[in-house]
Amino acid sequence: MGNVGFNKAIRDNIFAKVFMIAPSGGGKSYSALRMAKGMAERLSEVNNTKERIAYIGTEGSRDKYYADEFDYDLLQIKNNFAPENYVDAIDEAIDAGYKIVVIDSMSHEWAGKGGCLEIHSKMAGNSYTNWQKVTPRHDKFMDKVLDSELFIVGTIRGKDKYVLEEENGKSVPRKVNLGYQQRDDTEYIATLSIQLEQETHLYNAVKDNTHLFEGQNAIVTEKDGRSIIDWCTGGDIKSKKAELQKSKQEAMNKIKSNEENEAEELEKEAQKKRKTITKDNSLETVKKQIMEFCKALSQDGKKDAVAIILTDIAGTPNPMKIEDIDIAERALESLSKL
Repeated sequence: MGNVGFNKAIRDNIFAKVFMIAPSGGGKSYSALRMAKGMAERLSEVNNTKERIAYIGTEGSRDKYYADEFDYDLLQIKNNFAPENYVDAIDEAIDAGYKIVVIDSMSHEWAGKGGCLEIHSKMAGNSYTNWQKVTPRHDKFMDKVLDSELFIVGTIRGKDKYVLEEENGKSVPRKVNLGYQQRDDTEYIATLSIQLEQETHLYNAVKDNTHLFEGQNAIVTEKDGRSIIDWCTGGDIKSKKAELQKSKQEAMNKIKSNEENEAEELEKEAQKKRKTITKDNSLETVKKQIMEFCKALSQDGKKDAVAIILTDIAGTPNPMKIEDIDIAERALESLSKL
């Protein structure tokens, strides 16, 4: 008789969800892989198995930057970051038997091409009513992350961007921090949420049900991943699950209560984006601003990313060859988010 319907027995565990929040260059991907590596090592010991890391990537070639240093299996989401595509990727990891998944990044589901903000911006009719259609799609993604029997390490981009400021009569790009690119209060529904500092990559715990990371200010290492597995597989599991469920419900209630205000703020932001980026909307002015951003971003080590964005939007890496004001403004807006 076959063993259809039977699966390997694994003792009751808590499946931790870890969110890492940092601006561009803050070390999210590297830190996520270090933590996931530690998780895989320790879980392999606990279950007497060989656990591998599933990596759901949204960053194009960046998804492979650390392939020589870490051992992981990559699935990329490209071009359309709708919530359903994330859900499908997680389901594929589950079906393949993975227990440890890195999602890098979760921000695209909310603010990327085909993500929730873009879905909403393209809908006709009442803004708030439209959010009532988009929100359930986002919630299904979050439910998949939180309820799957997987250890998940998800990265969230800091909402930093360049703005132009006047200095000695010249427009100078400055980077400012505007929160992060996901739904408000998302950090509170994870088991552990940590914020990474851009320059030092040191973390501090924003929310921590494990109580392992509170008050610490350090670099994420494999040891942290091992510690999380030990916390998830040891002690009073029932009590820990009850604490996690209570914490999750409180966070979801908070998000729900803020939904109307959140929808209004998102609509205001969308309206701002739809307006002309500069007071003087001449093509030459916008092109000059693009050149300022290109210079600053190149100095920040993002020359290749700038060329990709300009080529994708304008068909040329040279902003001075752009001949359409709408295309120029779209390019400027995209560069300001880089």
